[in-house]
Amino acid sequence: MQQQIEDGDYILEKRKEKKKRKYLVSAPVLGHMYLLIKVHKKNFPGRAVVSQIDDPTYKICKILTDILNPIAVNGQSFVENSYDLKKTLEKIQVDKDDIQASFDVVALYPSIPIDKALDCVRERLQNDET
Repeated sequence: MQQQIEDGDYILEKRKEKKKRKYLVSAPVLGHMYLLIKVHKKNFPGRAVVSQIDDPTYKICKILTDILNPIAVNGQSFVENSYDLKKTLEKIQVDKDDIQASFDVVALYPSIPIDKALDCVRERLQNDET
């Protein structure tokens, strides 16, 4: 009986170790940033992109993405891609007196208040039934 208990503890310990390993990056490197040049804009500004592949936070970010994406997809303002946007716009009735406008947002993500964003995410997660 004692041996079975010890074997059970050993198995549980191995399972915990295996679970921990799935979050570890075996050969971590720092994320690196590069610029994508916006050739369609005046003075060719760049858009900073940070690649986190093999960064220590990469696997955790993937897990968070898997948790948060289904919530985002169910949002009223969610647009999957340009084809989805085109499909949505085709359904809109435009009258002769309507005015069409577009906006170019500068530094969208750095402009989002972090505390407000976390409050919104927390509320959506608490109200999510999945």
